[in-house]
Amino acid sequence: MQLRRERTALEQIHAEMESLSRLTRDVAGRVFYLQVHHRAKYGQMTLRWRTMGVKGVHIPWAKVNQYFERELPQMKAWYEEVHIRVLELNALEKSLRQQIKTKEHIAKFQ
Repeated sequence: MQLRRERTALEQIHAEMESLSRLTRDVAGRVFYLQVHHRAKYGQMTLRWRTMGVKGVHIPWAKVNQYFERELPQMKAWYEEVHIRVLELNALEKSLRQQIKTKEHIAKFQ
């Protein structure tokens, strides 16, 4: 029963990650957006900042934050809030995935 709840919670986290990614892609004139990074082998999903353009690459939060301090301070607060949620979702996803994996492993011996 608890394992089912944890799997459902993980699915909800993944859905919120996808939603947050779409939200950042809808920002007019965006320079950065969130990409959901999948690691199929482990079922892992994480949110990562990326730059726009043909050669869009992952970019650390510090660089995103610096950009808004210089260029668009009025958007800085919104991006900071989004990034805090990114950190929360990434940590929750990792924790739940580990809990599920542990419980599935234990269930094999019961």
